[in-house]
Amino acid sequence: MPSPRRRARCGAPTPRSVVHPATARDAGRTRRSEARKSKVVREGEHALSIRAQEDRGRQWADQEGYRVRKVWKENLSAWSDIDRPKYDAAMDAVLNGEVPALWCAAPDRFSRKGIEAIGPILGKARVIFDYEQLDSSIERDRRWIIQRAEDAREYSQRLSHNVRTTKARQQREGKWLNQAPYGVVVDPVTRKVSPDITRLKGEKQSPWAVIERIFDSVADRTASRALAKAFNAERIPSPSGKTWRANTIGRIVHHPVYCGWLTVASGNGHKPAKYLDDKGNPVRCVEPDTVRKMIPEETAEKARASLAGHAVRPAKRPEGRRWSPLAGLLYCASCDLRMVADAPN
Repeated sequence: MPSPRRRARCGAPTPRSVVHPATARDAGRTRRSEARKSKVVREGEHALSIRAQEDRGRQWADQEGYRVRKVWKENLSAWSDIDRPKYDAAMDAVLNGEVPALWCAAPDRFSRKGIEAIGPILGKARVIFDYEQLDSSIERDRRWIIQRAEDAREYSQRLSHNVRTTKARQQREGKWLNQAPYGVVVDPVTRKVSPDITRLKGEKQSPWAVIERIFDSVADRTASRALAKAFNAERIPSPSGKTWRANTIGRIVHHPVYCGWLTVASGNGHKPAKYLDDKGNPVRCVEPDTVRKMIPEETAEKARASLAGHAVRPAKRPEGRRWSPLAGLLYCASCDLRMVADAPN
């Protein structure tokens, strides 16, 4: 006999995805569904893999006599320690008895925290793991669910270790792993940085020429606000494509990459800092013959000191005013001429 139509939730959690509600009329017996995708993608919750999970969940609901009441979709990580509000909502619904069942594509789509995440549902709620054909309400499936969940956790741990190890080696080799900052380009093969001297169509100067102008002007004690205003007047596009601002100038001046150094995010407001190897030495992210093309350290230090207000203009003696209180009052014992403070002898 066909199973009666029951009220449940179809949950298809996938790595890093959140299910959006797909409401249905509350008449009759219904269920809910959840879908998740591990890697954050541009399509977000409309990614193909998430839609495929939802389709499969709806097929299962039809076969089992359920009506899908709600679908949760996530485009979030199931491994990282981040908030998963859609996952939490699905768990609360099934554990609190709001719905009798939650459908999920596979244990690794549900969570990659192992028994920590699976434990609360065992023997207390019905969660269907479609790929493995496992049901948390069935006693004989309990061991298999725990094993699959721990397998997913172990895989994520190993993958995370491999990624960290590979990234650490690439950093020691001075490879730039992120998106290139404004004014520089990254070689896709060597991952080394070099000045972006490509002049875009309709622009008067290359991005690197703008970077050099920023450092030279600020080092010469030009205010960042005045420089930003000048760039906007000249219609020079900013890194974001919008107008220049004083803080944009400041971020560029303080970024070590323009001097050829590999950087990491620091804990102080996530400002980039020089990456240090195991011996505590900074690592270059440019080829040896490219170092001379980067901003000199002396110029960068002067610019940063100027922004911090530590640069002092050399004092100039106003016309008609003595440089020293005794200037012009003392005479040299050898030549009988007046002594001045700035005389060479």
